[in-house]
Amino acid sequence: MTGNLNPRRPLWAIRGSLERRTHWLIAISGLLSVLLGWWWASAGGAIDPVFLPTPPLVLDSAWEWLRDGDLLGDVAISVYRVVAGFLLSAVLALPLGVLVGTYAPVKALFEPLTDFIRYMPAAAFIPLVMLWVGIDEAPRSRLFSSALSFKCC
Repeated sequence: MTGNLNPRRPLWAIRGSLERRTHWLIAISGLLSVLLGWWWASAGGAIDPVFLPTPPLVLDSAWEWLRDGDLLGDVAISVYRVVAGFLLSAVLALPLGVLVGTYAPVKALFEPLTDFIRYMPAAAFIPLVMLWVGIDEAPRSRLFSSALSFKCC
């Protein structure tokens, strides 16, 4: 047997695969290059630190925020908003999607609206949701719900 038992796969093959080690090396180098670019742009003075602080300054601020106890509360309320919006979306949009997929009259009724609204960015719903529901906690969850509902339908 004169052939190579473990032929080297080409790195840039169309629809090719990578070895696990190669995949992780490329992924880590991609993340590190963004981090180094951020550090270079912020530390070099090219961008005002008010708009782009250095990575160590961001880590120091995050540590201080965590130590003061504000970070975990803010994370908890954000997770609550996302989960509440997702659940509301699932409760409303999934049955509606089943009805639309099952009955032609329901599809004819809702398809023009969902096709129109589906491609609107979620940020476009912010003023509408504030007008319809108010500015307390409910609109924030409803905003996530409206952003997800038209994707499910």
